[in-house]
Formats: sequence, structure tokens, C-alpha cells
Amino acid sequence: MRDLGITHAPCIIQHVYSREELNVVASTAVNAQPDLFVRHPRPPMLKDYFDPKLRKIIPVIRRLRQVTVKFQVDEAFVPAF
Repeated sequence: MRDLGITHAPCIIQHVYSREELNVVASTAVNAQPDLFVRHPRPPMLKDYFDPKLRKIIPVIRRLRQVTVKFQVDEAFVPAF
């Protein structure tokens, strides 16, 4: 994206106070190796992605993602005693 001239990207910074909260809000990569991201003396940083020695550019097929959010109510009748 930087090669295309994109210099800014939105980000969200969220503070978590326990490992349980981290499991809820973190990505799969963070949940797979949480100590790498939270306890390592130098966690991965955005500038690392621009260092040619630390990255590898691979071709990928462009895709669009569609997310469908559903709200569903299930109702069941059970005997009253």
C-alpha cells in the first residue's frame, strides 16, 4: 500500500487488563503467541513492515469481503411444573 502512495491508515488502540480480555479482542495471531506481543522486550511495530530485511512481498489474489450480521431469536416451549 505504501508503494501505491498510501501513507496513513486508521487504527484502533485498545487497552486490555487481563489475559481473558486479550483472548476476546485480539486477533488469531496474537492469541496464538500472546507473549510475543505483550511480554517481549520489543514487540512487533508498524515500522517493521517497511524494513525490506524483515518482510517478504508475495503476490495474492485481490478479494472483497462481505460480512453479514444476523440477529436471531430462538423460542422454545418447555413443560411447566
